[in-house]
Amino acid sequence: MLDLKLLATFVRAAHSGTLSAVAVQVGRTQSAVTMQVQRLEEALGQSLFHRSGSGVRLTGSGERFLAYAERILKIHDEAISALSDKGLHGSIIFGSPEDYLSAFFPALLKGFGTMYPDVEIKVVSAPTVELRTLLNARQIDLALVSSPNASDAHVRTEALVWVGSKPALD
Repeated sequence: MLDLKLLATFVRAAHSGTLSAVAVQVGRTQSAVTMQVQRLEEALGQSLFHRSGSGVRLTGSGERFLAYAERILKIHDEAISALSDKGLHGSIIFGSPEDYLSAFFPALLKGFGTMYPDVEIKVVSAPTVELRTLLNARQIDLALVSSPNASDAHVRTEALVWVGSKPALD
């Protein structure tokens, strides 16, 4: 049986590339983290990392195992959340201008849906002015809008691209 702590250490190491960074993240010594990785490798009978002075990188076996380890940890977290009834559930009405929805909302929605499968998301597409009215009337729960007087809060940066026909660019 695989220890979830060993899997979590493995996943962190795979993403960070150094065992010392993992040690800092989890509040352990680097040697303790190294021992956890070695215990997992022994349990699996496979070497999961290539080690060098600059850090670690996944072996072929490590690359294949990473997806499974992440799924195991995710399913574990979902099970705990489902039983504790602390997970988010219900519905939310999200408002956004159409250009924001087409630009990045699909990826955002996919990530949110994966993290919170029990939340139903309804989407309202409207201009910023209308979204503000809907938000103030509590007809939508959340809105992403443009604001010329925004504070220093940063939500997204978009690249500015000049587009023209070929003769106009010559």
